[in-house]
Amino acid sequence: FYWYAPGGPGANPAYNGNPYNAGGFGVWTQDEKDKTTQFNAALTWIAGNHAVKFGGGYLKSDYTLAQQGSGAGGFQYQINDATSMNAILFINLPATVTATYTSLFAQDNWEALPGFRLIYGARWEGQTQDGYNGVQIFSFNKLSDGLQPRFGFTWDVNNDGKTKVSGSWARYFEHFPQRAAIRTWGRETYISENYDATGFTYTPNTPTHVTITGAPVTTTDFSTAFNQDPIAQGIKMPQRDEIAIGVDHTFASGWTLGLHALYRHLKDAIEDSVILKPDGTPYNADQHAIWWNPCSSVTWTQTSASSDAGTTYSVPNTGFPAARNYYRAFTLTADKRT
Repeated sequence: FYWYAPGGPGANPAYNGNPYNAGGFGVWTQDEKDKTTQFNAALTWIAGNHAVKFGGGYLKSDYTLAQQGSGAGGFQYQINDATSMNAILFINLPATVTATYTSLFAQDNWEALPGFRLIYGARWEGQTQDGYNGVQIFSFNKLSDGLQPRFGFTWDVNNDGKTKVSGSWARYFEHFPQRAAIRTWGRETYISENYDATGFTYTPNTPTHVTITGAPVTTTDFSTAFNQDPIAQGIKMPQRDEIAIGVDHTFASGWTLGLHALYRHLKDAIEDSVILKPDGTPYNADQHAIWWNPCSSVTWTQTSASSDAGTTYSVPNTGFPAARNYYRAFTLTADKRT
């Protein structure tokens, strides 16, 4: 239950006995937009039993987020009861983060034998992420960063369109989400303060609702530790390998039955984590998280947002296994031509 405008109606009798929020934000404004600029070009060259397709593309995404309140101080007060209150400050000053993707690809579709085709090629894609202040977060633009080979085949067993066997193997690199970039390289403030009865008074049906009379019991800063996160040395984009095989057969009745298997393996996932020492304390006094591929060892250098900017930390044993994800599926299909 939210009362954003100071001087609002106070507690709604229908909500008696329940916690509710009052005052602080004033008029709440949220502006979120994504401006995309994209160019693509592709050509196909037919030569005998080969159909060669090649081309490239460019995509630039400018993601903007602003979340602001006009209330004094920007705090939102959550009254739990007469002895407990949370004051929350959550704003995102206007900021834009930019992602740029550049790609090249080439593929050949070759009818090697009647009814048997080979499809093979490769795609390369580089990507760059920039923070709101123009500082480059990271760049993956080397050949090895984004080379994605693909291979597949289709086999019309009797060359009559009734029984087909297919298979493929491909490698992909994931796009880094801009939502993560705006949260850590934008302009977010997120602070939560907890007060007991000595720290505030609450008077319903008044312009202010809440008067702060003492210091908070606890203060939790959810944003500083995730502000301009350091990037681990040797970080890689998440890589996904995919294998697919299948068989389809069309019967005289018009029914087509298919059985397909799919296997995916994702490695080099990117996470933000606070790395701790064996005694459970963080290496950095600000408790900064880092962006990394979770694994047994890691090295990173603190950014200018840290109290120990420029300091490099190397942890030979993080206690983390390599982050991986496996997906396996079998699919049975049935279609009827009418």
